[in-house]
Amino acid sequence: MRGVRATPARPPVFAQGVAAGLPEIVVVSHTDNDASQAVMRRIGMTEHGIVKKWYEGESAYFVITKEQWSRDRRSTV
Repeated sequence: MRGVRATPARPPVFAQGVAAGLPEIVVVSHTDNDASQAVMRRIGMTEHGIVKKWYEGESAYFVITKEQWSRDRRSTV
């Protein structure tokens, strides 16, 4: 997901993940990509700091759990 498309894509993408049994959804971005990080916060993800796990260099690490997604979904319906 990228930028503007990420916010409207959240419900179907997260719903698929939850339906498939994922306990959480993880998203990372370059540490200097403020726009992507703003989208992650806006869609209810929690920032968990900086990691060097998946890509060369540092990435900002965001997570939303199945419980968070379900709670947020109920509050918007």
